[in-house]
Parts: sequence; structure tokens; C-alpha cells
Amino acid sequence: MVAGTVESDAVDNLTSVAYAGTNMTVENKVQNPDNNRWRYGLTLVAPATGANDVVTTFGAATARIATASA
Repeated sequence: MVAGTVESDAVDNLTSVAYAGTNMTVENKVQNPDNNRWRYGLTLVAPATGANDVVTTFGAATARIATASA
């Protein structure tokens, strides 16, 4: 399983997150009341093995932070 978090600015515009070309599932999303940034929790069960890319796509230019763990 791969789990990750993505944080964007005050606009909820995350389009997709893919690991090794496979879309991850958004399990939850919340907006931080302190800074209005959106945080998304994602998972992917039975991901591809080896070194792979995580590709994050937003609907517009945005500040973002991403982390992942296998």
C-alpha cells in the first residue's frame, strides 16, 4: 500500500494523483481553518514495486506540498 498527503492553497482544485501511472484514491480532504489550505489523504492498494514516480495534477497553478510512503 502507498499512502500520501497533498496540500494545496485555498482553492480546492486537485485533479489527480497517480503512482506508477495508476490513480490513487482520495480517502479524505479537509480545509485547514487557520490558513484555508486544502489537505487530501490518498491511498493505493497493491502498487507497482520498485522506484516509481508520483504525479500530482491540479486544475490551475497552485502552491502545493506532497508526501508519500510505501
